[in-house]
Amino acid sequence: MAKLVQPTNVAMLFLFLAFVALQYNDPDPLVWMPMYGAAALACWLRWRSRPHRLVAGLVGLVALVWAGILAPGVVGQVSFADMFSSFKMISQLVEQEREMFGLLLVSGWMGILLLARPRS
Repeated sequence: MAKLVQPTNVAMLFLFLAFVALQYNDPDPLVWMPMYGAAALACWLRWRSRPHRLVAGLVGLVALVWAGILAPGVVGQVSFADMFSSFKMISQLVEQEREMFGLLLVSGWMGILLLARPRS
C-alpha cells in the first residue's frame, strides 16, 4: 500500500487543484477555494517530502466536522445518483450533498496522509 500512496497523492493534488478551479463559478467560491487549496497544499507538502502532518490533520479535521454539520440536512434527502445527473446546480440539497461528499473526500485523503509512512 505504501507504494501506492505517493502516485495517488500526486493525482489527488491535481484533483484538488481542479476542484479549486471549478469553484470559480460557485456561488460561494471564497468558502470552498481555501478548503480545496489547503488539501492541495497538504498533498504538495507530502509530495515534496516536507512536513505535512499538521496541515493534513487540520484540514482533515475541519473537513470532517464541516461534513458532519452538512450531513443531517442531506443524508436520506437526495439520492446519490442525483449528484452526477447534471453538472448544473439542480437544487440546494443536491449542491449540499456534493459539498458534503467533497469534504468527505478531503478528510479521507488527509487521514491517509496522516497514517501513511513518509517515504524514506
